[in-house]
Amino acid sequence: MSPPEPAPSSDLRPLMAQGGNGVAAGPRYVAECFWVGVTDQDLTTLDERVQSCIERLSRAGEAVRYLGSILIRVDEVVLCRFDGSEASVRRAAECARIPFARIVAVSESLWAASEGQ
Repeated sequence: MSPPEPAPSSDLRPLMAQGGNGVAAGPRYVAECFWVGVTDQDLTTLDERVQSCIERLSRAGEAVRYLGSILIRVDEVVLCRFDGSEASVRRAAECARIPFARIVAVSESLWAASEGQ
């Protein structure tokens, strides 16, 4: 039997509750892409398209935020990370013409959440 996990220290609780930057983090999703031949330039272009769509959706009252992408080179997989509802993330991904196979809910460790903020 393993020992119980220690409770988070009180100074980490705000990071956990608020996503690390004082702004409440919404649900997290990734648009998962199986993208044969993807290049760094493809990702730069994709990031620009996504940011443009996020700005447009935000002006229309949509609560969605783009958190960047991760390329898993050996598998030619790109994970585009978002905060927002699944429907908002899907609208952003479609607007930006992300070649996604699916939108999936994800969780992040405290380390990743605090470092990415």
